[in-house]
Amino acid sequence: MRLGYRERLLQKLGPPNHNEDGVLQSIGIYSKDKQEGVWEFFYPSGILQAIGNFKDGIMTGEWSFFNDRGKLESKGAYKEGLQDGNFEFFFSDGTVEGRGAFKRGLREGPWQQFDPNGDTTIKTKYKIKYRSE
Repeated sequence: MRLGYRERLLQKLGPPNHNEDGVLQSIGIYSKDKQEGVWEFFYPSGILQAIGNFKDGIMTGEWSFFNDRGKLESKGAYKEGLQDGNFEFFFSDGTVEGRGAFKRGLREGPWQQFDPNGDTTIKTKYKIKYRSE
């Protein structure tokens, strides 16, 4: 018997993950028992905590993180489960608190920190030094 679109989609979706009180914790798609595609994670209050992509169960691509009131706290890129690319961090009113880049989970290059008025308070430059094995 051939399945319709809705049935095929429901087979792909993992059951929404709930805590012991029945509160939704996360929702997303599984492929071969690994998280795949867009996933959403929630605080116990039901407010969105994070949204981003997985590939083969590993964080990848753009991710956004929110505080427990639903305000954007940070956003940036992941590669192979590590912060890798540009990131921005925000004050609770939505203004930029800081920005810079990561490479393989470590800060690299110029970083700036701002006060709530948007004025630069700190400028720093990071350089990654790799040990040879």
